Amino acid sequence: MLEPIEKNSNGEDSASVSQDKSEAKYDLLFKIAAHQFSKSSAFLNDIMEERRDDVAIISVNQYRGNFLTAPELKNYLFQVIDRGEKKVLVDLQQCRIIDSTYLGALVASLRKIAGIGGDLRLICNQAIFSWLFVVTKMDKVFRIFKDLEDGIQSFSS
Repeated sequence: MLEPIEKNSNGEDSASVSQDKSEAKYDLLFKIAAHQFSKSSAFLNDIMEERRDDVAIISVNQYRGNFLTAPELKNYLFQVIDRGEKKVLVDLQQCRIIDSTYLGALVASLRKIAGIGGDLRLICNQAIFSWLFVVTKMDKVFRIFKDLEDGIQSFSS
């Protein structure tokens, strides 16, 4: 037997109202994400690059690494690798939060540089990252250092 459709005080069925609210919520979230994405082109201003001997040091100076900035990080690192860098050190000390897409950009960059006989290593001194890298087993994939000097020295040993 079919259940009767419940009506709210305005005579609308409650399932439709609930669905409309969900759609409105997702629409709002999409608009917020789109707004944040439009601002993420400033990401390239959040990257500093320097060289020490034969090591390219990429410092990411942003609070949050997420799905909005991951594509730009990946593109930037791919450009560094495409110009022939074989020793790349990504400094994430200023980053406080990273998500799986950001981690994916780092993994893709590591795979690309490994394909030309190079290596990409990370500097990360945040406890939350340590946990994230252990849980995802990325601590077995990346060589991770607590400070810049240790990371640079690792390439010469």
